[in-house]
Amino acid sequence: MSDTFVRVSVFYADRQLDVSLPMGRPAVDIVGDVVDLFNHDAASNDSGDPQKAISTTDTHTWVLSTSKVGTIEPHATLAEYGIQDGDRLHLTRREEAAHTPFVDDAIAEVRATIDAAQWGWSGSMRSSSALATFVAGLAAAGAIAAAGIWNATLPLDATQWIQICIVVATAAIGLGMALWRKHEWMRYLGYAVPATTVLLTRVFLAQLPLEQSVPWTVAAVALSTAIAVWAAGRNEPASGTAGITAALGVAAGAALVAGGTMLGANIFAIFAWSAWLPVFLLLAAPTMGLNATGLPALIRQNDTGDPVARETIRVHARRAEAVSRGVAWAAAGLALAAAACLSASPVWQHGLIVLLLTAAVLLRQNGFADARAVGVLSFVGVVSLALVAGSFVRWYRNDWHPLAQPTVWWAPTQSSEPWIWGAAILTLAVALLVMLALQLRERDEVQAARAARVINTVDVLVCLAVIPGILAAQGLYQYYWATT
Repeated sequence: MSDTFVRVSVFYADRQLDVSLPMGRPAVDIVGDVVDLFNHDAASNDSGDPQKAISTTDTHTWVLSTSKVGTIEPHATLAEYGIQDGDRLHLTRREEAAHTPFVDDAIAEVRATIDAAQWGWSGSMRSSSALATFVAGLAAAGAIAAAGIWNATLPLDATQWIQICIVVATAAIGLGMALWRKHEWMRYLGYAVPATTVLLTRVFLAQLPLEQSVPWTVAAVALSTAIAVWAAGRNEPASGTAGITAALGVAAGAALVAGGTMLGANIFAIFAWSAWLPVFLLLAAPTMGLNATGLPALIRQNDTGDPVARETIRVHARRAEAVSRGVAWAAAGLALAAAACLSASPVWQHGLIVLLLTAAVLLRQNGFADARAVGVLSFVGVVSLALVAGSFVRWYRNDWHPLAQPTVWWAPTQSSEPWIWGAAILTLAVALLVMLALQLRERDEVQAARAARVINTVDVLVCLAVIPGILAAQGLYQYYWATT
């Protein structure tokens, strides 16, 4: 029997299979059996991990190899390569197979190396390249048309309307290709929709006052971004729920601000009165994530003794986490918008509101474990500090009196005093350095637990005090409805 079979260990990824293989059969016959054994082992273990299974048993894709003899060619036998009892074989794709340090046929090795370095014009690569060429041409046409109407205002002439139609058609085709998703990279083509929305709002809202055009633009772009995220997230574990939630939250907030200004409200008053809303959203994000997905009902069902499918729990848990993260992103976006607007306010009291809001946002990082939420909150907090620092310099240089003609000093089109920009840049640099020093410092578990306990206490106290504090402090400045 030892002359017919050889006992070897076959390795695939992090799995091992001890098996007896016939020495006289071609490797092309053995590979299929080995792949079937690995798949059968994965199914019998019921690991629930689809990555454990090998998707295809194509013997031209999978090969056996060793570091001693290299790749075992499909039509060769194990005996021809001198495989003995106890040898270790590796099941890999052909391009990942082990190779011997020396070659017998240099020309064949050169050919194989060049073939591996090239992107072969066949199969999925051919269709992917053809579609990429089509997308590049479409993007070029859309960019040329967009450049022609970038500075256009109403009324438009016939040529400009044609250019708008070209841009809209380009975005529609991009969204359609994202939904088609023949190749993985095509999922991102839907982001042509928010890019087109930026252009269209710039053209059609140019005649509105700044306090109306900017919120409407943000609302429209956020809404179109939600569509793009939905197209990109289809068939994904969480289906882009976090991005959609964040975009819809920002769109709703911006639309309310725009509607309020069109009704005659002062935009600074709107942001000052509603500055507590991001803090409330950050506090309620985990609860909103749980309640929006029905996960508590499943947990109660399980507590009563009823079985709940594992996959159902996983799907609802992913969506709950995604909704919570999306609410945190939306709150961060609204907080940044409030800081940007109030830093352009004519009165310095609004700077105090920005400071309170920034402190709450930075402290709320401790309530999240996902780096994607913590990173966004850190960014918003640091940028808000820089904006309000520049604004305080401007208010100070005006002797703390209300500015007669307030401008958005941080806008690229505005010329501001160097002292204002200097204060903002210095604050930004110091805040970034402090953040790096705190995050890069290694602490043991005891120190981390103590710090977390202190931060949690301060976080809760500050957040609970900020909401009534902002509402109670509105008497610092006389707000009005601009009816004249």
